[in-house]
Amino acid sequence: MNLAAFEAAKSISSPGDNNSLALQSAASVMTSRRTPNYTISISPTVTQDTPRGTAITVTVTASTSNLSFGPVSFMSGQTVSAVVRMARL
Repeated sequence: MNLAAFEAAKSISSPGDNNSLALQSAASVMTSRRTPNYTISISPTVTQDTPRGTAITVTVTASTSNLSFGPVSFMSGQTVSAVVRMARL
């Protein structure tokens, strides 16, 4: 999840309108990790006009029931999050 949040933050912080690229980058990581149910939030909403230096926060959240199996299933029913903050370039 940390990698998914990082990849999304890296994409969204680049110049231009990169919302779809950021979401796609995070989704690609989460899919490769076989995590089907997750949410991605980006704050604030980034547009082409977002000023350089603006702090952008990407949060990826998933249920532990997607992430746990076998002896670690005691975490089932919990939610975990990864947060990455980057400055707009």
